[in-house]
Amino acid sequence: MKIEDGKLVAETDEEATTLKAMVDESVKGLKTKNSELLGEIAKYKPLKGIDPERYKTLEEQAAKAEEDRAVKAGEWDSVKKQLLDAHAKDKTSWEEEKATLRKSLEDNVLIATATQAIAAEKGSLKLLMPHVRTLTKLDESGRPVVVDEDGQVRVGSDGKPLAIAQLVAEMKEDVEGYGGAFASSGATGSGSTGSTGTANTDKYAGLSPADRITQAREDGLTT
Repeated sequence: MKIEDGKLVAETDEEATTLKAMVDESVKGLKTKNSELLGEIAKYKPLKGIDPERYKTLEEQAAKAEEDRAVKAGEWDSVKKQLLDAHAKDKTSWEEEKATLRKSLEDNVLIATATQAIAAEKGSLKLLMPHVRTLTKLDESGRPVVVDEDGQVRVGSDGKPLAIAQLVAEMKEDVEGYGGAFASSGATGSGSTGSTGTANTDKYAGLSPADRITQAREDGLTT
């Protein structure tokens, strides 16, 4: 090979072949590199015309917005927990209030019913009410029923829940257990007390259920 006018010139066919191979290899490398550069340029094509400083500012704002969103999400979780805690507290308070109201209702209904039943049998409220009260409750429908020592509803011979009046009648028949709590069969007149002094009961006879409850509380028979 020789150099003419600053160019490498082959002097034989073999040198020409070798020179061509070198040129082809060089051109191939340039084409590959050019393709890679064009690919990189294509990535930035969507950003054509965008100010780099403006782009940087937008990126920073996006990052700040994401940070604020995360903070707000955390704040919402905290607020949600507070709301759930408040709801649970209100629910507990409501359940307690409901239980208190039901207990008050139960006491009023059972005391009124028991007072009437005891008065009808000429019994002593002071002696009988504590026993009757522990053996009675309201069923799911709010009706007074008699229960046994295990809290199970007692059923009468008619297949229906035993009424408080039936319980008091049973107690009256149990002379050995409760005989002293009822007036003797010979007692007469509203002021008669027989052997037990049931004048305390007679004063309830003409009262309304609400007044009976009030009077029973005044007499210390219930709370």
